[in-house]
Amino acid sequence: MKKIAALALGLIFINANAYAKDIYVSFAGGFRRMKTKVYANSMSIPDTRDSTSPLNAEAALGWHLNEFFRSEIALNFTRSSTKEIDIVNAPFKVKSTSYGGMLNFYADWKIWNIFIPNIMIGLGVQNNEAKIKGEPFTTTFSKAKASKTAFAWQLGVGVDIPLSESFKGMIGYRFRDYGFKNKIDFNIPNNTLHINNDKYHLILFGVKYRF
Repeated sequence: MKKIAALALGLIFINANAYAKDIYVSFAGGFRRMKTKVYANSMSIPDTRDSTSPLNAEAALGWHLNEFFRSEIALNFTRSSTKEIDIVNAPFKVKSTSYGGMLNFYADWKIWNIFIPNIMIGLGVQNNEAKIKGEPFTTTFSKAKASKTAFAWQLGVGVDIPLSESFKGMIGYRFRDYGFKNKIDFNIPNNTLHINNDKYHLILFGVKYRF
């Protein structure tokens, strides 16, 4: 969390020369789909498990660099759960929580009045937490929760839909990668369980207000 806060403050200072009239805020929510990799040193576990996110939110503070380019600082939060994993009649689930900060850059194509297509790229850090839920298998774990902070990046496309002079609707797709060294390990007797939520696909719907 300290790393994410430090990054956000640094990015704010870097872009402190933005004019007030160019500033906007946005809020969005949506759906996330990803593969959670669950594997062990000596157990037979499926390589991946589908995981969906019922809770996914993002808030951003942005500024227009010129007519066609803009940047923003975005904070995001997601929560998801895998389907049940059964090992020797001892089922459990992996519940994941992720939050982080990104510096995003957008290129807008203002060629139509009814909607404005865009592409984007983002860089930042993400904290990922995994919890083991289920009995009786989880009683053999030395811990039921672990987390790791890692570098993250994302690519996306979307459209802005003007609703008024100040408000716009947003629809977007993101591919987000948690980057390197994101594997979370859980120690059990004579074995280690590895969990890796390294990338996912995200659909966002939101609103933007320009000051």
